[in-house]
Amino acid sequence: MVMQVPMTLGTYVVAWLLGFRGSGKEPEKKKKKEEDGGVIPTSNSAATKAYIAGLYAAYVSGDSGPSLRAMSDDIEFEYIGPQSVFPFCGPRRGKHRMPETIAEINKVIRLEKVEIDQIMVDGVDVCVQMKAQLCGVVSQQQMTASLVDVMRIDQGKICSLREYWDIRAVTEGILAAPPSAAASS
Repeated sequence: MVMQVPMTLGTYVVAWLLGFRGSGKEPEKKKKKEEDGGVIPTSNSAATKAYIAGLYAAYVSGDSGPSLRAMSDDIEFEYIGPQSVFPFCGPRRGKHRMPETIAEINKVIRLEKVEIDQIMVDGVDVCVQMKAQLCGVVSQQQMTASLVDVMRIDQGKICSLREYWDIRAVTEGILAAPPSAAASS
């Protein structure tokens, strides 16, 4: 079953409700546990989807902390694409590498908005299909790109993450010279 998960206030409310329902703990205690190194639920597909949606919402709002805490220390991750164009692409290992990778991404592309189309969960495997509003840092060109994140969860932590995107569209859409520069050459 594919569930549509738009990033709206309703999504945040559902994430909050699913994250705390039946836990027997007060929300503050649950939140504290997540801050200490949150564990992603995998026994309930709806709870997994809600938790993952919450990670994306926090990241887009500028808070990468929840996502980093949800990753295993030895996570294997990769942004798929040519390293000659996008230096942050290629395989990497270790949660400690994620902040430097995010910094590399921010030198080239600014993420302005993410709209999740769907989150699919099959046990410990998760696929997130989304549209992202991107802006080229140098060109200031904006575009909407389709992205897909594929991850695996082991012992409540993301142990593997691959992000796929339309490289040609992104390259042509945001790395091109700004219209004023193209007109003057």
